[in-house]
Amino acid sequence: QRNETELVIIVTPYIVRPVNNPAQLAAPTDGVSPTRFIDRVLFGKLTRPGPGTPPTAHPSLAGPAGFIVE
Repeated sequence: QRNETELVIIVTPYIVRPVNNPAQLAAPTDGVSPTRFIDRVLFGKLTRPGPGTPPTAHPSLAGPAGFIVE
């Protein structure tokens, strides 16, 4: 045996309806901005709240994330 591994990528297609107003669409990264260099180096922070984003106690993704495979 050659000690090889395999990579499996599983794709789940979803049928969606188009929207008339692109502002109705939300991405998980909406409302975040990159941090300053000093924050990345000293504190390991990669993102910060974007302008006009209200502060939240527990930031989370917009919508469900992840799958359970049985």
